[in-house]
Amino acid sequence: MQKLTAPEQSPLTGRQLELHQLWNLFEASTTGHTHVVFVGGEPGIGKTRLLQEVAARIEQGSALVLRGGASEAEGMPPYLPFLEALGQHIRTATPDELREQTDPLASVLHGWNRLGFPQPRTLLVYGAGALGLLWAATAASLGVKVTVAGRRAPRLELARRLGA
Repeated sequence: MQKLTAPEQSPLTGRQLELHQLWNLFEASTTGHTHVVFVGGEPGIGKTRLLQEVAARIEQGSALVLRGGASEAEGMPPYLPFLEALGQHIRTATPDELREQTDPLASVLHGWNRLGFPQPRTLLVYGAGALGLLWAATAASLGVKVTVAGRRAPRLELARRLGA
């Protein structure tokens, strides 16, 4: 019987300068210096591959890398890549990890624990704004079946992606 393995990515070529620049910015961020980087260009020139390489190197050092994606489809909510990345992390992190990492937004997690009732099997969240989406993602990460009620289809689609 033949063992099937996932194909390995080929080495990143022709992007050493960009890779070095991104790595230097990451290292600076570990000492408290915040940076925002925009990677742009025509389709197919290797933006995603470059970021995958940087992410893989960062993860080798045990840092957390969050990933999200975007499209140019009409009606997509602003900040979709950030919401997707955070939603995936919320679904996989423990409540204690999230409390430690989300100090300013910990009210959602703290509120969840302070409700004082047994964990529900289902939850209806009214509103798909930032807090509604956080409530939905948090509850879904705990195994609760979540329904989000709102008026904006793109926000409801995002709630669905976050586990509702």
